[in-house]
Amino acid sequence: MKYYIPFAIAFAMFMETLDSTILGTAIPRIALSLQVSPISLKIALTSYLLSLAIFIPISGWFADRFGTKKVFITALLVFTLGSLCCALANTLVLLVLARILQGFGGAMMMPVGRLILLKSFPKSELVRATNFVTIPALLGPALGPVLGGIIVSYVSWRWIFFVNIPFGLLGSWFAYRVLSNHVAEHVNPLDFTGFVLVGSALAGFAFSLGLLSEGAAEFGLVAKVFAASCGLLFIYFIRARYISFPFINMSLFKVSTFRITLIASFLSRCGIGGMPFLLPLFFQLSLGKSALHSGLLLAPYALGMMLMKSMVRLGLKAFGFKRILLVNTVLLGVAMAMFALVSDATSVVLILALVFASGLLTSLQFSCMNVLTFSDLPHHLLSQGTSLASANQQLSMSFGIALAAISLKYFLGEHGNPFEIQLHVFHQTFLILGLMTGLSAMIFTLLDVDDGVEISGHESRAIFNLKK
Repeated sequence: MKYYIPFAIAFAMFMETLDSTILGTAIPRIALSLQVSPISLKIALTSYLLSLAIFIPISGWFADRFGTKKVFITALLVFTLGSLCCALANTLVLLVLARILQGFGGAMMMPVGRLILLKSFPKSELVRATNFVTIPALLGPALGPVLGGIIVSYVSWRWIFFVNIPFGLLGSWFAYRVLSNHVAEHVNPLDFTGFVLVGSALAGFAFSLGLLSEGAAEFGLVAKVFAASCGLLFIYFIRARYISFPFINMSLFKVSTFRITLIASFLSRCGIGGMPFLLPLFFQLSLGKSALHSGLLLAPYALGMMLMKSMVRLGLKAFGFKRILLVNTVLLGVAMAMFALVSDATSVVLILALVFASGLLTSLQFSCMNVLTFSDLPHHLLSQGTSLASANQQLSMSFGIALAAISLKYFLGEHGNPFEIQLHVFHQTFLILGLMTGLSAMIFTLLDVDDGVEISGHESRAIFNLKK
């Protein structure tokens, strides 16, 4: 029964990734339906990611308290209910509220699924099990853009969310049949005050970025909201030093691989996170492609990600985590920046090749960061470690979308038409995101060449010297 577990986790991942990628190609059509700017619709993406970031840190506590199986199935059902509410929303406000509900379900679903894998497989099998889960889940990004283009071209955009409902119900039934319910022997009390402080701070950061991207707020208001959010975080960290069971276990940051990878992952994902939002808009609003054509242009991205998954283990064994992350981060930043060279005259073949290469590099980046983050965590910190790392991922992706929207709004200007954006606006935004991702490689220089060797199987410097 153990080897059916990755299928259950992959089923949920497929539904979540399908939902996140299927929405991108539909943004212009949804904006027209709800009578808002396509750039403003970024809040439908960031509200979901922010909801994930806020609620993910408590997912580990819920899993330990009530059991991984119960929390995972409940999360699937909540996510499905959120999808139904999204499909029925008739205003941007209702859509955002429904996306927050979806995010709450996803917050319990994704990290708990990863926790189930960590508790079910030894470290020697972890890369294989993780890739086995990820490869089926990548069918979501492969099908998402194309399916989204087909749906908005031939039926209502609301079916983008309706398609989740049968997957959610079937996935819940399958998880009930195959998963075991891991319950921790001892569960520390939940630091609810800490949760409120951190959640409010994250919401404040997102709100201030949202104000900037709309271009309708005075800088003074943005500065006040940002400063208040920093103050809440400061209060939390001071308070956390004097309580027994803080919301975020500070001992996690004593593990160097966790600390370094968490910081570098945040910076690189801030750049990467804006691309799924930018590319569909770029193809449709600047290059004049249809929603379906845009989806087809994005399909090679997921195909590249799927192909790379089969080569990650070989690459890690040959070069180790540090070398791969240093080189790949720079190459990924360059690939993202190269979209600034794409114009109406660019061959479709070249665009497809660039999208495919970006998918390859992104897949390698995510795989290495996701595994290295947990490589040296002791077993008793896995629940909190997976929750914090997952929250970090979603928060950085949310900031990436907000950063892309701010850049688009700035270069578009006050009087630009948001439904007909000039090429140079997107080009400058691609350069900014590519630079941010590429520069994050500097953080990976702090890693040791032997970090993660137990998982990668790389013949480290220390082992090589012993053989001599």
